[in-house]
Amino acid sequence: MKAYNLIYENSVVGYRIDTNTGLGVVDIDIATADRYRIEPDIFSSIDLYKHSGILKSKDEADNFLVRDISNKSGICIALAILTNISISSRYFSTVVIGDDLFSIVDSVSEFNTRFCLDSLLTGLNSTKSVTILYGVRRTGKTVLLLQSIKKLLDTGIPSNKILFCSVKQGTHMSVLNNFLLVIAKAFDIDYLFVDEFTYAVSDEVEDTQTDESSLSLYTEGTFRDKRFIFSGTNSAYFISPMNGVLYDRVNKISTSYISYKEFKNIYPRASIDSYMSSGGLLFDRNCLDDKLQIERDLHDYINTSIIDNMFHAFENTRLGDKGYSALCDMYYSDKDRARSFLYKCVQRYSSVITPRVVNSKLVSSDLSLARKALRKRILPEDLPDFDRILKKVSYDFMQEYSFINGQYTKDEINSVKKFLLDLECLVQAPDGGMEFVVPFAIRRGCTLDTVKVLRRSIKDMNIAGVTKEILINSMDSAVRGILLESLVYCDLIIAGKKFSKVRINDRKEIDLVLNSSDLYEIKATSNSYLSDLKWLTDREVSDTLKPTSRTLLYTGRTKIVKCTRLQVLNSVLEHIRRITGDNELCLTDIFGEDDLQDKELNKIFEVCYKNIGEFLEELE
Repeated sequence: MKAYNLIYENSVVGYRIDTNTGLGVVDIDIATADRYRIEPDIFSSIDLYKHSGILKSKDEADNFLVRDISNKSGICIALAILTNISISSRYFSTVVIGDDLFSIVDSVSEFNTRFCLDSLLTGLNSTKSVTILYGVRRTGKTVLLLQSIKKLLDTGIPSNKILFCSVKQGTHMSVLNNFLLVIAKAFDIDYLFVDEFTYAVSDEVEDTQTDESSLSLYTEGTFRDKRFIFSGTNSAYFISPMNGVLYDRVNKISTSYISYKEFKNIYPRASIDSYMSSGGLLFDRNCLDDKLQIERDLHDYINTSIIDNMFHAFENTRLGDKGYSALCDMYYSDKDRARSFLYKCVQRYSSVITPRVVNSKLVSSDLSLARKALRKRILPEDLPDFDRILKKVSYDFMQEYSFINGQYTKDEINSVKKFLLDLECLVQAPDGGMEFVVPFAIRRGCTLDTVKVLRRSIKDMNIAGVTKEILINSMDSAVRGILLESLVYCDLIIAGKKFSKVRINDRKEIDLVLNSSDLYEIKATSNSYLSDLKWLTDREVSDTLKPTSRTLLYTGRTKIVKCTRLQVLNSVLEHIRRITGDNELCLTDIFGEDDLQDKELNKIFEVCYKNIGEFLEELE
């Protein structure tokens, strides 16, 4: 802000400051400026005609238009924050107003936008004065605020009508509120973007209504023409007021879920592999393919994004009164126990590899076909007790992650699910049959944690000549496949698509059925093995589901393949031979008479091998 020294009898007695805002040009005496530590950018000097009351220059003596703000403490504090870096840095990591906005929005000018940017901009044009941007970490909230500012500037909104600030952790809520309200009213700023709003804390430890009393200030009629946009890392802070005093009075935009289609829009060069590696979170482009990133950061991410998020809300809001009283009581009685419980819950909800899934995969997969084939060549007493092994795997998993064992109440368990739903970190199918924790990073990371438990369980296994390495590779392939399935299901749910997963006779599984008769298998491979079509070309599956199309979703190139059922069975045979190392195996060792006497063995099937990324990008 440009300013002039006000000179009277060769001494500086004050400043005339051109705020370049609706506050206009103001005068302040030197004592007040020193008291509030206002440090304007001095441009030149003005000699005063007299020094009494309001400061005046000779030319203005008869027609004074400049406002004296020496006795306006709120305005003086705001000016101190805007002009003095040492003052502003106490409360904000960034405070930008006016033309300085252009340089800060330039930092995101080359970034592609999230789909919810349109909703954010629409909210700014609505009759509601408050927009809340909430969601877990690394989902682009700060960038969305800056992109919104850029859009406003591009449409002709003057830069002196916009403020952007990022709050420092521990700033008193009263300081933040007073600053924003003065800036909005006295400086006549129309758009106030406040990042990390939830870092502000109440002034009184016992005050747990800060969220509701503070946020409701910005919905008053006085500010009906202003727009306040708040976001924060501790997004649970917003749950209580959004479900209470601010219900239906604010625009609410969640950022937690980033679909593959949206991820691809943000990173055009991304692949399904980079989406899975990054966990569907927004990292620097150079980190997208860092496959160890999520494993390294998982515990920290769950703690800061979900657990600390909830704990902060307990401390600073009335969240405990909004259906979380059981968890709130646990938090205040034993924080360590509460943290451990919450982590177990997130792990349990996130891990798509449960004992049931592991059992079904190992029982119905090609590994089970290999065991069946080998049973015909190896004496039963030489075969390990596979059921005992699976039981041990299940037991190890339950010991590691179980919370339904009397330690926790049903209310406590239900509270976690409610919290994940309120934070929009839990996606549920309309029929309630499927639910997935998001972002994908949490699901993937927790599943990989689970796999470590399962690997410990099978470290000494040798199943009918199938080595530990083959078993682990088979399990890892199943894990990747199930994660890929969950990715597809989640994106379908978000896109509002109706679908089902079908299992016939508890063995023949079709991963995805769309439009009641379009069948899809999902495979985590880029290779077009015919063996992967064993259920898509199965006669019993065809008779039951009467398919109009057959598609295999995989990570390779899209193409059409024509093959016979016999070719598919022979491909399965070759796969089993590779697993067992027994090249003497034949079709009759693996398949039953019904399969081999099928009249449609030589029927030609047309199957589309569809790139899974292309499939997800086409969702509307």
